[in-house]
Amino acid sequence: RLHARISLLSRTLQLERGEVWFDVQHEWLRPFIVETGKLKIRDIGTQFNVRLGNIGLQSETSTVAVLQGAVEINGERLGEGYQHTYRSFPDGNRQIVQQVIDIEQVEAWQHDRLIFRQTSLHDVAIELQRYHPIRFVFADTALADKTISGSFAANDLALFLEGLEKILPVKVTQIPREQLIRLDWRKTR
Repeated sequence: RLHARISLLSRTLQLERGEVWFDVQHEWLRPFIVETGKLKIRDIGTQFNVRLGNIGLQSETSTVAVLQGAVEINGERLGEGYQHTYRSFPDGNRQIVQQVIDIEQVEAWQHDRLIFRQTSLHDVAIELQRYHPIRFVFADTALADKTISGSFAANDLALFLEGLEKILPVKVTQIPREQLIRLDWRKTR
């Protein structure tokens, strides 16, 4: 969800939810600004990706990835090839992480793909919940820490769950009426 305010003196967009890719022509007298959560992102002539999402009920996360050029985030410069992730928590605490980006992973959503690289099942579940009206429950918290890697079709949840049972010692139980997926350790004989 994106709202735009365009005038002769500015181009301002408010990202309320989701993910968006920008390829911006820099205009000295008419800045391009994206506001999302607690971040104000000012373009300096670039291609960049912005994503706003929730991590469970505990926090809001904004991620900015610069693929070409640079942006300013709350007045601080972020250059090409880097990603800035900002998490704010209800208690007022915040966490800021800056890292080198994986371009293939950043662009995957534009091709209806999900790419995971040693990603915890907890984080995979959060990502899948963005694409499907479901909720994941882990029978054991240790299972949520297990990691997987791979490229998956974002819109094919059934295929992903089938593959998950083959990759890890996991049993998937779907409870359709509650839109719930329960993950538990698979019993071995």
